[in-house]
Amino acid sequence: MEGATRAWRLMRPTLDGHGPTVTATLADGPMAGRSIETGVIEGRPPKVIDVPVDNGSCRYCLAQWAQSGPSAIYTFLFEEPHMTCRGLGGDRDTE
Repeated sequence: MEGATRAWRLMRPTLDGHGPTVTATLADGPMAGRSIETGVIEGRPPKVIDVPVDNGSCRYCLAQWAQSGPSAIYTFLFEEPHMTCRGLGGDRDTE
């Protein structure tokens, strides 16, 4: 039970108001081998995360729905390129 208590302490809300986080380990795709911090949703790692990259973002999803502890493994879904909108109001970037 000690591991579960330690994991809870690592994932509990912080006093600075930022809330609990989990370390997302990216297993494959363009960001393979990297880890990022992401917010916890209802006490669990988010099912899907968007990771910003230079030319847009990469979408990752949980490798397995049942994961516990202070980290979770994510697999690559697709890359969303950065888009530029051209219209009457001039150029503007969208993300």
